[in-house]
Amino acid sequence: MDASLASRTSSFFERAASVLERVEHRCALTAEDAERVYRLRYSAYSQHSPVHWRSEGRLYDEDYDNSPNQYKIMTFLDGEFVSTFRIHVDSGDDAVLPSRSAFPKLLTPILREGRVVVDLTRIAVKLEFARTFPELPFLTIRAAWLAAQHFEADMITTTCFGDQQAVYARAFGFESLGSPRAALQGGRTIACMALDCRPKKQSVENRFPLFRSTAAERRSIYGPLPSLTDDWRRGQPERNQRWTSQAPVERLTASRRGTESGAQAPELAGSRHVPRKTKTATPRPRPSPTPPPSPTP
Repeated sequence: MDASLASRTSSFFERAASVLERVEHRCALTAEDAERVYRLRYSAYSQHSPVHWRSEGRLYDEDYDNSPNQYKIMTFLDGEFVSTFRIHVDSGDDAVLPSRSAFPKLLTPILREGRVVVDLTRIAVKLEFARTFPELPFLTIRAAWLAAQHFEADMITTTCFGDQQAVYARAFGFESLGSPRAALQGGRTIACMALDCRPKKQSVENRFPLFRSTAAERRSIYGPLPSLTDDWRRGQPERNQRWTSQAPVERLTASRRGTESGAQAPELAGSRHVPRKTKTATPRPRPSPTPPPSPTP
């Protein structure tokens, strides 16, 4: 890396560290929050792809935005809603993941092995903030990484445009699962990218110290940890009753009520998961590699 590139990348991550101090991620907990998410998606995607022009001015995926294993995350900068993304967490033969629908032959064998997958989709940033704060997509990938740590996932997947593959691979160590294919609409190619979280955890966090986090920070975004992970790792196909009947919004709402009243947010009833102790936050060192990808499908 030449001196000028090293200087630019160092400057980028210094800015990212500064922006992170002003950022808050939280789950869309109300119908009003969800509507704001759908309209921001529409605004961002319609700038790049005519296929996303909808007369109602909102981009809503009925099957995936209503599934009980999804989290629609809102990102606020200095209190203003500036970007959003969505994750699904699942495993097993009946897993509901947007990327699996697009690439069933690639992801189904992985899910059948009982691996827990965090699927990142619908990244969208307000146009004026995307230009002023190019660090926001990087901080979105960080939030997905926190989800993988929180849910003890084995893999993060995402479906991106073919011309974005190199950025995911170079910047974060994602690998392509198979070859890109033509999208059903819009004429562009799409690809399925994956990051093996467990073997790459140390290398990712060494390269990006900003990706380190505490259990308290992860819970503040994603709420109490479902008990499903233990059943997944035992290879049990049955769904945990509390997971399917209590969607993330309800879990997070219950958790925040407990926090507001001064009580500790409980784990789900019947959970065999032993919560990890919260570590004292340490100052974040400044990292130094390459800039992040742009919003994905």
